[in-house]
Amino acid sequence: MDLKELAHSIDISSNGVIIDVYHGRFNRDLYNAFLDNYEAKCALFDSLKEKTEAVKTAVFVRMLSADFTDKELNVISQSFSVIDKATTAVDRSLNYYNVAIKAYRDKI
Repeated sequence: MDLKELAHSIDISSNGVIIDVYHGRFNRDLYNAFLDNYEAKCALFDSLKEKTEAVKTAVFVRMLSADFTDKELNVISQSFSVIDKATTAVDRSLNYYNVAIKAYRDKI
């Protein structure tokens, strides 16, 4: 799973929680399942962040020790920017999911 897929999966889960809140479907076991799902997604996100940071570090070290053209450096910079934006999107999705779960919990 990549960062974009993770953000999409989190958004789907958040929407499910919000729909249950809207329809008044509250259950402690379901709340626990939501919480477990949230924690699993957080762990996956942490793992993906570690991997992307390791790759970015390896590329950065390579950039220092190799002669890249300006065009190649620009592509690498843009790639880092895409990764950073995807990471931010997942982080925002997780924050929203957490808010949705808290709203659900408060209705139990």
